[in-house]
Amino acid sequence: MGDVAMTVPVLKNLLDQNPAVKITVVSNAFFEPLFSGLQRCNFHPAYLKERHKGFGGMFRLFKELTNLY
Repeated sequence: MGDVAMTVPVLKNLLDQNPAVKITVVSNAFFEPLFSGLQRCNFHPAYLKERHKGFGGMFRLFKELTNLY
């Protein structure tokens, strides 16, 4: 959790300094509230123990991301 929490201020500074940038964060659904306050930051949950488990799950996650963004 510490690594994910430490990225929030970095992403906030990046977005503040670069108004044309949009970011998509892919992480465990548990961490979504940490990124909810960031403008131009999309959060996509990864369910690594269920739907996105293994190679097939990673490919499914890839397809989800390419279809959305």
